[in-house]
Formats: sequence, structure tokens, C-alpha cells
Amino acid sequence: MKRSKILGLLVVLLSYSGAAFPKQGLKAEKLPKYFSTRVFSHITHLSGMSHRQVGSMNDKPAVQYIKDKFENMNIDVEIQPFEFESFEYTDVRFKVEDKQIPVEGLGFDPYKNKRKYEGTAFPIDLNSSEIHLTREQIEGKVIVTNNWNGHFRLLPYKPELIITIDSDEFETLKPNKKIRFILNVEGEYKKYRSANIIGKVGNKKSSSREILITAHYDTYRKNNPGASDNASGVGVVLELARFFKQMENELNSTLKFVCFGGEEIGIVGSRNYLHNNADSLKRCELLFNIDDVGGNGFVIVEKTGGVRGISEIKGESQIPENFKTCSWEGVNSKWRMLADESLMGILAASNHPPWLVDVVKKSVEELGYEVKPTGTQGSDQLTFAQAGIVTSGVGIISEHSHTPRDIPENINKKSLKTAGEIAALVVLNTLNRFKEN
Repeated sequence: MKRSKILGLLVVLLSYSGAAFPKQGLKAEKLPKYFSTRVFSHITHLSGMSHRQVGSMNDKPAVQYIKDKFENMNIDVEIQPFEFESFEYTDVRFKVEDKQIPVEGLGFDPYKNKRKYEGTAFPIDLNSSEIHLTREQIEGKVIVTNNWNGHFRLLPYKPELIITIDSDEFETLKPNKKIRFILNVEGEYKKYRSANIIGKVGNKKSSSREILITAHYDTYRKNNPGASDNASGVGVVLELARFFKQMENELNSTLKFVCFGGEEIGIVGSRNYLHNNADSLKRCELLFNIDDVGGNGFVIVEKTGGVRGISEIKGESQIPENFKTCSWEGVNSKWRMLADESLMGILAASNHPPWLVDVVKKSVEELGYEVKPTGTQGSDQLTFAQAGIVTSGVGIISEHSHTPRDIPENINKKSLKTAGEIAALVVLNTLNRFKEN
């Protein structure tokens, strides 16, 4: 079927919204009239749970809500439960000379079973705008800092250990160029359960091509309602599933709408999806991820970076065995993984071939949006890019993400529609590309 025919079909299918599709493609107003309103209702419900932290009591209700919404749209749905392990510490003691200092967070690898560190540490003020980081001052060293989120700034320089402390405590240590310390960590490994939810639309033959439209439903820790990050992504995925269900009989591929658990503690759900669906992923032509799209800032769309570092076998993970099924951040303990060089290299993979760059460019231009092109961002698409799956994604990041202020009242409803339109048109133009080929 030619491109004009499928667009003609969309005219009929979406006539209830008052939309009409010009021959040149989907335009900004062509999602259903109440798209943003419906997305917002999902955001309100999910964020009303107070949090959806993986492994918590709110994990199951979130899964059930998403499942029910797919079923209410008469969409085939599958739940894929998974189990993972996380290190949870029971006691952390940080001593500088004769003084015990409370620890706010750790950057280390708890799966190496090293529980005692001592020697020389170096304070780095990550709250200072004048700080200039170098590999020489960080690589292989123990760093004491005052900014928990500064972990990601330090990570590329390969420190041995990161100890985050309160800013006031840090000020007392800051005048010292180096300090003598002892750190003892006590804890245990715990098992947690979560699930991925998959809605299927279109040609469901086992041999058909696949496109995945994805988002994660979990939140970052217990004080975070997660309206923008990432109830907004889940809401957009659900309403895109409704949108594409209307044209199901004419689709030339299987569309899977996947909501992952456990993204916030190290893309756990997507890693499990990759492991459990390796065969079908060999037919996956594109994964488009939607994460944190309720903000007021610029629109990020992934397409730069080219193709590098991907698996030679499509759908096969390159992640080392010892990192495959464990969390990379504590569920109930405030630590983050200090990954080794091999894992860091894998997570720098990119799979943005020329055809994807063209599809994204064409889609954005047809919609008339100004966007910021980027490489692969730190979300579930990382899992699939390193495994040889072509990926892209959209983000319109909220300034309140990962805070108690990530609530529905701070959502920009216009951004929800923008993200939906970009995702829908990238998918449609990819489907049309199949017809042309």
C-alpha cells in the first residue's frame, strides 16, 4: 500500500477528532483532539500513588493500571514478571581522624564484596561553579564530595570510590587537600520483583517486523510522585497505543507498547526484556523511547552519534554476566554503581543509522518543531542500542524531576502532545519506509 493510501486511511479513522490528513503527512493537530487530556488523566492517577518505586507496594498497582488500560482499548496485553538482586546496606561508618561523619551516598561496586576502605581521600566541591575536573585528580582515587548527583560527573574519570556527605560537613573538610579516612559498609543482597507490561497492536504474525514504543513506569525513590518522570511517558505510550489501534488492520508490522519497571535503578526492566525476548528483537526495526516529557524546556530527540559499539548479533546483550541481573543503584540504600571500563564502553554505544536520521529529520520538519538533536540518552534505549537495535527517543525534561515537586500541577500539557506527535510521526514514517523498501 502506498504512503498516500495509509494516510488516507488515517483521515477516516481519526475523523471523530475533526482531523484531516494532508498528503504531505501527519500534521501537528492530527492526534486525537483529547490526546493531552487523556495523557494527563494517566499522569494524575499514577502520580496519585505517591510513588512507584520498583520493589515497593505501589509497583503492582501501577502494573495493574497499565494492564487494565490496554485491555479497555481491546489491545492484547502480556505481563512479563522479572526478579533482580540489589545490595542493601544496614550500616555505613565513615571516620575521618577521630570524627564520625554521616554518609549521604556512596559510589562503589557492592558486588565485589569489598566492605572496608581506608587510606587517603580527596575532597572535591561539586557545588562550585569554578571546579575543573581532570583525570589526574580523580582516576583511581577516593573522592569525598558534597553533591549526590555529581556522581555522574565523576564517573567518566574512573574514581575508586565516591563518598557523598552533607554540605556543612564537607565545608569542614574542604580546606584539606587530602584526608585520612576509614569507611566500613555492612549489608546484604536482597531479591526484588517487578514486571514489564506489553501491549500489542498490528500484524501479530510471528514473522512480522516490530517497532517498540517504550517508557518506564517506576519513580526515583519514595519522595517522588513521578508525574513527568515518567508517568508522562507512560501516558503518551498508552494514548499512542489507542491511536494506532484504530488503524490496526492496515499496519504492516507489529507495534509493541512496552512499559518497563526498574529503569531508575539501572535499566533493570529493559535488561530483562532484552534477555527474555531475544528472538523477536531480531525483527525489531526501531525502538522509540519516551521519558520525562512533561517539562517546559527544549525538546530533545535522539539521532546523533552514528553507529558505534553495537553487538555483532542483533538482540544480543554485551553487558557482562556479573552486571546483567543486578541493580546498578540501591533500591532502599543510597548508592550508585561505579562501573568498570568495559561496561562504560558498552553504555556509550549508539545505533542511529542514516535512515533513522532522515526519518527523524523529516518527521520534525513536517511537524514544524524546533528540537535539540542528541545522542543516546541515559534511559532504557541504552539497553537496546548496545544490542544492535536501532533506537531513538524524545524528552522534554521537567526541572522538578526526581523531586517531591514532580506533580501533575507542574506538567506542561502542550509538551505531552508534542512528544506524542513526534513519536507517532517517526513511527508512521518508519512504517512507510518499509512499504517503500
